Amino acid sequence: MQLCDYLKKEHCLILSVIQHSKKLVSQARLMEWKTFSHQVEFVIEFIENFTDSYHHYKEEELLFSALNKPGVLTHCNPVGQMLYEHESARKAVNNIKSGLKERCIEGICSGLEEYGALLEQHIFKEDNILYPMAERSLDEVAQEKVLQAMQEVDARMERELLFEKYNAALAEFGDYENKHCQI
Repeated sequence: MQLCDYLKKEHCLILSVIQHSKKLVSQARLMEWKTFSHQVEFVIEFIENFTDSYHHYKEEELLFSALNKPGVLTHCNPVGQMLYEHESARKAVNNIKSGLKERCIEGICSGLEEYGALLEQHIFKEDNILYPMAERSLDEVAQEKVLQAMQEVDARMERELLFEKYNAALAEFGDYENKHCQI
């Protein structure tokens, strides 16, 4: 398995949740508050526990650390921009949480739209620029070391159960047909 294939499969699930959040935004005024807020809480929980604590952790602590070692990326190092975008995503999540706390549909929807747009662009850059760059720049030993460390995180975090949990939740909400996001 290529080093970044693991991360790309996680991107698939993240993008599925972003699609669900777009549905929430489009139907926010039509849904009962209890249903809407429950699904927004799911999105927040997913972002914090899967996207940030799990996926971004592996990128920041394992992949980006390897790429930032002297001599690896000697030209056009995009890691700083990727870290900035991770921080921007965290700020968007705080906006969603503030909107939820204030029961402000506009605030929630604005935060969901901000987060979704940012992550869609971010994932495109990682899949098409950063990850291929990483696979070209890291030698075989470094790639294997990063992949092994990712697999250790996957085992500790029970990757298969995470995917099952979030796939099941999306299916429960009735708008999940993306079977290729299985691990």
